[in-house]
Amino acid sequence: MFMSVFHNWLLEIACENYFVYIKRLSANDTGATGGHQVGLYIPSGIVEKLFPSINHTRELNPSVFLTAHVSSHDCPDSEARAIYYNSRHFGKTRNEKRMALLQIVGGDKLIIPFC
Repeated sequence: MFMSVFHNWLLEIACENYFVYIKRLSANDTGATGGHQVGLYIPSGIVEKLFPSINHTRELNPSVFLTAHVSSHDCPDSEARAIYYNSRHFGKTRNEKRMALLQIVGGDKLIIPFC
């Protein structure tokens, strides 16, 4: 039953204006490990496609804010932040892209349609 609803939802949003990213959340994505880098890890290629404005090393940790809307639950919209932690290019070690958003739990499945 769930897969049918999910399949129908994907078909509904699938069009030329959307890019869908699906990920099973890790404990590190949600902050359950106690680390300082809470936020959904996003592969570099995805960031380059969706958030080209932050894919550079002209400044430390470029980011962009956007509105997160949870269409599957009755939740208010919230602010999300896509950030490129690029300190490796500034004499430190980090070189990764993340999205800080929402209250998420390890093992949850997150589906992000971007338009």
